[in-house]
Amino acid sequence: MKQWNIGNTTIRNPKRIKDGLELLKEFEGKSWDYDLQREFYDEANKRGIMKSDGSRVKEKELHARKWVSCLNQLGLARAWKSEEKGPVEITDVGNQLVIDEITFEEAMLRQLDFESLVLDFIKIDELLQKNIQQLSKEVLESKIKEIQDLFSDDKYKQSVERWLKFGKDVLENLKQKEKGKCPICYTDISEKLDSLLDNYKGYFDVSYENFIKELKQLIDDISTNLESLEKYKINAGKLEKIKIKYEKLLGDLSFEKFDFTSVESDLAELADRLKLKNDNVQNDFSKPDNIESNIGTLNVSLTAFQKLKNSILKLLESKKLKTHTIEGDIRKTYNKIIILEFNKKDKVGSLAKYISNKERINVIENSKKEGLPFWNEKLLEELKKIKAESKSISKYLNKMGINHFDVDINEGKQDENIIIKYKNSSNEINKLKNCLSDGEKTALAFAYFLSKFENEIDTEEKIKESVVVIDDPISSLDDNRLYSTAHLIWTTLEEIKQLIVLSHNFLFLKFFNSFYAGKANCVFIDQNRICELPDELKNFETPYFYMLRNIIDFLDQDNQAVTYNEAKKYLPNFIRRVLETFLSFKFSRIVNRDGGHRSPGLTEFNDNIDNTDMEDAVKKELKEKIIEINRIADVHSHGNPHHTQENFYISKTDLKTLAQKALNVIEIMDNLHKTCFVKT
Repeated sequence: MKQWNIGNTTIRNPKRIKDGLELLKEFEGKSWDYDLQREFYDEANKRGIMKSDGSRVKEKELHARKWVSCLNQLGLARAWKSEEKGPVEITDVGNQLVIDEITFEEAMLRQLDFESLVLDFIKIDELLQKNIQQLSKEVLESKIKEIQDLFSDDKYKQSVERWLKFGKDVLENLKQKEKGKCPICYTDISEKLDSLLDNYKGYFDVSYENFIKELKQLIDDISTNLESLEKYKINAGKLEKIKIKYEKLLGDLSFEKFDFTSVESDLAELADRLKLKNDNVQNDFSKPDNIESNIGTLNVSLTAFQKLKNSILKLLESKKLKTHTIEGDIRKTYNKIIILEFNKKDKVGSLAKYISNKERINVIENSKKEGLPFWNEKLLEELKKIKAESKSISKYLNKMGINHFDVDINEGKQDENIIIKYKNSSNEINKLKNCLSDGEKTALAFAYFLSKFENEIDTEEKIKESVVVIDDPISSLDDNRLYSTAHLIWTTLEEIKQLIVLSHNFLFLKFFNSFYAGKANCVFIDQNRICELPDELKNFETPYFYMLRNIIDFLDQDNQAVTYNEAKKYLPNFIRRVLETFLSFKFSRIVNRDGGHRSPGLTEFNDNIDNTDMEDAVKKELKEKIIEINRIADVHSHGNPHHTQENFYISKTDLKTLAQKALNVIEIMDNLHKTCFVKT
């Protein structure tokens, strides 16, 4: 009799798969060793799950492993020969199949997945177009060219780099083993070994080695994508069979076939070009012409397959007949009707209203035209739009210098659908407040704005008619990102009708003046008035002189421009910042007492004052003034506006005293500084 097992029938006999799974469950918790394999085989034959006329011991073990391997691949069980992978275990889906909670088709559908393929085409282009001029020194580049010119055959030309690298390894081994003779001609080269190896260093340095590692990693990633593509092709075939089987039940759900050939061909061609690049760094290569659009089309189909799978699962689950549930619902409904009739509640149409409401609830729960399924479908469509936008968000984050995480959408959790994916980590965090700094949150919000602009203002006509207002997009960003953010705004929105940028950071705003060749219209909001930019801000990248001018003007009795009611809102903060800047420059102090990145506070300069050659009385006066200024100004500088208005009142007299003390500190330390400023 011919031996047959699950591999001969695959899913054509679901009953046998379930019977085999029930048998394997009896072995759960035990190690899947040779003894257990033979025991499984004998019991399966006894129950008619397998058929055999008697096999040798090794054949029994082999047939048992084949049978159970299929259960592993279907995701119904985990049974491995290796003890490190644990004992025999039936998965949750397998257990549901065993106790008849799901059909076999449902079990199969739960194992199908269709994740999008993701390739970093910017990185691919960069690697393919890198050349030897970027990776090696001139001396070895010249040597490679010289050797290549000896050959006319391209095959030999492309082998020169590998030959040179092998030559480097030979020389290093000769040096380590203290053998100074050439292994080919036996010439004594011991005195030349060091200089020869030095010539190689320019080519085989860390940057070159890293480049080769990146190439190999990318080749491995493409190989993995090809394996995934093969799996998706098989899964699509299984999905189509189930769709055909339940055609009448599934109604208007459609299955659109996808030809995987072009994507397979593109990925294989890309892998070949990367391998050629690995063999010959000097040559420029490019990716296949249509690979990006082909993979984009593939991902659209994969998303459709995933959606169809979920829809089929939902329908199959809804069509299952659970008699105990049906009977319970009938009894509950009958009891409600009896109570209504018994209590004479239906005289005013209560029973009719009850039935009408039940029908309305049914419409809300099940109608594809106006019920929850309709709105869920709408929600999924919106999530897909956001998912497309998330790719643009990651692109703009990269342009702002933030490339250690990506943004994605979790369609499975509609209430927590934003995922932060950190690179080089398997962690996914969907609570933004727990994982991002304030600066990263600002950058993420701004990247989202640019993504919305790119995806919604999608025609040349719309772009040219657009007026864009951007309010302080660099809040909490460090200075290193100011230029990249300003440059991104300029290049992204260069063609729009009008751009308005608001910010408290004058250095950031000055970039736009240079971008637009000095033609940017710069205005200033002062006490709720729009006016020309003050002279103190036109020629400098710091607001220091502007703040100092405000302090001096407030103390000027003849100057009516600066009023107490307005000055009390900002002047304490100006006083603190002016003194911190002045003292930092005066003492060349750029870090705080703890050595951190925060700028030094006012009282931290007392140590510096003690080290000067001023008289002790002057030192004491200076330190007392600074302590007093810090005590008042610090409170007014760091509370929120509501807190400040309620709890920190400062009178006009006290504010003038505070301002005068600040100027006194500057006068004592450097009277010429103040004198020159007042004269100008």
